[in-house]
Amino acid sequence: MNTSIVLFQSINNMRDGHHLASRYWQDYKKELPMLPEQLKDVAVGMVLGDAGIFKVSKQAGIKFEQGHAQEAFLTHLFDLFSTYCFILVPGKRTELSGPRKGLVKSFWPFF
Repeated sequence: MNTSIVLFQSINNMRDGHHLASRYWQDYKKELPMLPEQLKDVAVGMVLGDAGIFKVSKQAGIKFEQGHAQEAFLTHLFDLFSTYCFILVPGKRTELSGPRKGLVKSFWPFF
């Protein structure tokens, strides 16, 4: 049986010199426009499919992860939701062993 060990990209809770929980980002989030209906529909479809909802403090987020073959799809989703994302680029999981060692296993934006 071939088992793969996967390295997770660490999530850096800093952006533009400010921590995610800082007043700077809290004020930024308050000024964001409401999620448009089209993006709400996409988000609901994602959650009904493969996405997961998680909670950090009082905030909720959606994480959607797909294999390397769906990179274009994940990039498109990231572009749609980029205004509402804290990260600047989608995360990547990399294979550490096996025939795909060193290659991207999956991509994961979260919103």
